[in-house]
Amino acid sequence: MAVAVGGAAGSTARWLTGVHGWRSTLAVNLVGSFLLGLVMAVSLRRMWSPTSRLMMTVGFLGSYTTFSAMMVEGVRMAEAGGVGWIAYWSVTVLGGLAAAWAGLRLGGR
Repeated sequence: MAVAVGGAAGSTARWLTGVHGWRSTLAVNLVGSFLLGLVMAVSLRRMWSPTSRLMMTVGFLGSYTTFSAMMVEGVRMAEAGGVGWIAYWSVTVLGGLAAAWAGLRLGGR
């Protein structure tokens, strides 16, 4: 039930960001990576219940981020020609890793 409640909130938050193509997907994925790192670090340090952790990580952030949309948009960019999709995926993956690292470090303090 906690995952379902978190998922409803996360999908609503995603919808509120506006589904306007790859830029919003990129922003959501980077922010979501940061927040997942932060929530994991804070929840483990502050001893959140497993239910609360699942609601925030799997439920909210799992439905907030848009990895599948990123994949489809990247394929569409590649099919349209050019190399912009390489930069898009590189920034998303490397930026997501950096954001998750930053969230874990900030939450661990």
